[in-house]
Amino acid sequence: MMELIIPCMIGLLCVLVARTTDPCDTTKFINDWRRSVAVTNDHQLCDNILKEDWYRVLSGSGTKMPTVCPVSFFACGTTGHIWLSNGDQIPCPDGESSETGFTPGCGPYPELEVSPYITTQLEETQGSLYGKKSTFSRVTFQCHADDLSDGYVYEIRWYISEFEIVAAKSNNLSKGEVENGYGKMLEEHWQLLFSPNFLVKCSIKVRGSGFKAPGPEQYSEPFFAGIKIDQTEYIINENEELSIPVKLTMPLSCSWPSTSDQSEIDYIKDNICILNLLNAVPTYQTDGSYCKNGISAEGLVFRSEQCGIVFTFKNWTATQYVHVTGASDGQITIDDNIIFLRLFNDPTRTRPLKDSLKVWTGIHLIDIKVVIHDTDETTLGKECYALNDPHMRTFGQRKYELQNLDGLTAGEYIMYKHARLPLQVNAFFKRCNSRSNALCNCGVAVRSGDSLFVTNFCETELTNGERRTNNYIIQRLCDDQNLIIEETGDRFKIILPSGTNILFSHTTSNAGKHTIQQISIFPSSLDLEMTSGLCGVYTGKKDDSLIPRDSFSPTDAVTFAKSWMVENEIQDLTLFDPEGKLKQTEYSVPEYCTCKLLDDQYPHTSPEFSCTLSAAMKTCRSLKTTTSVYKASCKNKVFVSEKLVGRAIKEITNEEEEDDDKPTIYPMTSDSSVDSS
Repeated sequence: MMELIIPCMIGLLCVLVARTTDPCDTTKFINDWRRSVAVTNDHQLCDNILKEDWYRVLSGSGTKMPTVCPVSFFACGTTGHIWLSNGDQIPCPDGESSETGFTPGCGPYPELEVSPYITTQLEETQGSLYGKKSTFSRVTFQCHADDLSDGYVYEIRWYISEFEIVAAKSNNLSKGEVENGYGKMLEEHWQLLFSPNFLVKCSIKVRGSGFKAPGPEQYSEPFFAGIKIDQTEYIINENEELSIPVKLTMPLSCSWPSTSDQSEIDYIKDNICILNLLNAVPTYQTDGSYCKNGISAEGLVFRSEQCGIVFTFKNWTATQYVHVTGASDGQITIDDNIIFLRLFNDPTRTRPLKDSLKVWTGIHLIDIKVVIHDTDETTLGKECYALNDPHMRTFGQRKYELQNLDGLTAGEYIMYKHARLPLQVNAFFKRCNSRSNALCNCGVAVRSGDSLFVTNFCETELTNGERRTNNYIIQRLCDDQNLIIEETGDRFKIILPSGTNILFSHTTSNAGKHTIQQISIFPSSLDLEMTSGLCGVYTGKKDDSLIPRDSFSPTDAVTFAKSWMVENEIQDLTLFDPEGKLKQTEYSVPEYCTCKLLDDQYPHTSPEFSCTLSAAMKTCRSLKTTTSVYKASCKNKVFVSEKLVGRAIKEITNEEEEDDDKPTIYPMTSDSSVDSS
């Protein structure tokens, strides 16, 4: 690794520290005649505005470094000199020009003003590839001007990043030849020196008979050749989707055997002459061990199975879109989250298959800054709960009573159900005692997909009339990413993939009876306008409406609550089945992917793909263990227990042990005559 350090000299000339593997490979140039020794005015130059890098200093008056110090104090525009030799050449006087624009040889020139501009085209040629006759369709840059005049000849030069591509120079072109694209730069003129994503410009010199010198170079506007993103910074909300447009400003080259028929040529153009760009979030921004509220710090998730975009030979003019969503962290934070998104071609995974596209290999774009604004703060104060005996409150903060009166009975009720995701929370209420119409919380069940968590302390009546009391806490985690369960003493916190939290605690009397004092559900931003059940529709606002199941009109509290009782046509929505059977769910939801770049040594790595998320977040494993919860198998979607409440953890080794450890689970009844006395 070489290093160049040139300090600021007497406060006038400032050159930054620059590092590169080989400074001779630089493509950054400073073209300024004022750095020549012939310049002796006191207009000092300062380089402190230059970006840190290696630069090559150029001038039309010469490019070599002198070996003798200039005598003049202000030579080269500074009092501490970095200069160029051949300083006897200075710009031509006003009204004169020369071949170089500098002395000597200055004289009158044609004063025709032209306005060059650049276009790109594909040009087909015949040749040989691997010993076979082939057709090559290669990109060309053409220099045009709509204000040319007859009677003159034109000289066209090309520059990439201020470096002249000498081989592309065209001399003595007529007006018609310029208009027909003869002043062009071919791919072979630059492909060994540059990769796309450069600035190219052309210049036109006008020559005419009777003039000693050509006119000065008249330049086009810089043309960006490569992959264009109009915006490099975006601001979005959590769970909000953003579509980032990506464009090509130049065609893709291609080649095919000259003997191919049209169907073979079309296949090559559509499937082989393509450019893949992967999108990823570099892992230096995320910590794999970071897990807060059961949600991993992904930052951005993508609506794309390929984790990227594709340009083809035929559709290179079509704008492609990277669809990203600001990942919800499921928690209320103050600061916005800032994530950088990277678009790149990975030569180890998506290397262009055609030699004609090798200039695109490993290309990468500047990282895109995405600011993700936290939206979970809107869920503050929106808790839904069932507080014994039970006093109910919806997400809209409407309070009502659910008692064994006016046709309401003890039984299983749906408290929370998500409209698009397989998420559901049911509660079981029983009479607190035989002398009261008050109902008490005795059970709570939480479902996420095929995973289930059930706490059941409810008394029930068997078919023979005997009364039994369930006394178990059981979980079946078919995917330990679906439910995060945290146990602290008698307090439980269940975190759903949406970021929704369910909290409850149970107490134990001297007689060994367990009770649940309160069941609380805290919504997340993914619940907005998506919930139903006793908690109502979460709108993020205060709302007194009680809308029953299968209705759109508000009603009274009794009609509302009764519609959410698990019976009759919605009996299959029970979460208290003694065998743990669940209604099969069919949800049509967007699929989100996380595309994680494995390290920051881009572009030579591949992202890690995960396209199994049904929400714009990713849960992570909880490191906390539960000590009083049965762990059940997912086989046939039935519970098979590991341990009993209060007993030591016992690992499952075979089906016989599973059956031996299975707790006694009594079928639930909704008969209000069964009390808890």
